[in-house]
Amino acid sequence: MTGKAGFGLTASSAGPPSLSLRYWRTQSAYELLVAATSHSTDSVQVDATHSASVLDTQLRAAIGILYRIADHPRASLVVGLRPWILYEYGGTDTTSSITKTTVRTGDNFPLRWGVEVPLQAEMFLTDHFGLLALVSLSFGTGAPLGTPADQLSLHAQNGSKLIMLGGAFGGGVGASYYF
Repeated sequence: MTGKAGFGLTASSAGPPSLSLRYWRTQSAYELLVAATSHSTDSVQVDATHSASVLDTQLRAAIGILYRIADHPRASLVVGLRPWILYEYGGTDTTSSITKTTVRTGDNFPLRWGVEVPLQAEMFLTDHFGLLALVSLSFGTGAPLGTPADQLSLHAQNGSKLIMLGGAFGGGVGASYYF
């Protein structure tokens, strides 16, 4: 795929599946990945008589460089480095006119960042289409999605910023169309 650009869908251990734009040079590729997700949280107690459902939204972007460590005319094995940034916004009340911001919004810590190291095998089925499988290790900052709300609230109430270092190991599949 030397000298070709492509777009597709790529899995990641650092976030949701991403739309990808990739350009292959001789031994390396440059890529841009973007993703957006939105989900409704469980009911949040606003006051003694009202509760609300909160819509959380995440926007993620990553840039990366991939380097071929093994090559075959129809397949490549690459290792890469992808710095990423994730912006999380929550607090849109979807059930009533009451405004309730969650502890993971505003000036608390809506921004997370980190780096992902993928090991990726791509098989080129034609000159224009490839399937890939990957495993990756990701390190980042920010509160993981599963952090209990009472722990987050404690940090928000005393004015401190919660910065957590964490990691993830994952894998996935993807596909790319090259033009």
